[in-house]
Amino acid sequence: NQLMRYHIEWAYLASDNIRVLYDEVEKDWSLTFPQAISLARRMGAKKYGDWRYEVTVTALDKPGKPEDRRFYRALDPQGRLL
Repeated sequence: NQLMRYHIEWAYLASDNIRVLYDEVEKDWSLTFPQAISLARRMGAKKYGDWRYEVTVTALDKPGKPEDRRFYRALDPQGRLL
């Protein structure tokens, strides 16, 4: 089972319900895309608890470099979930 690289973004409302906060990571997981989405949602629930958050998971073809970030931003999100 080969490793896949996933880029995960969480956007969530701050406790004042006005500001949107933002966090992102890249992970190398030997998971299918649906499994990765499920894990990313669980990670979000653990991080943000009852705050409303949105998860975006993008499967990457190759290990990313920091300068690739602009490129990811231009991609259509493949799994946008509330």
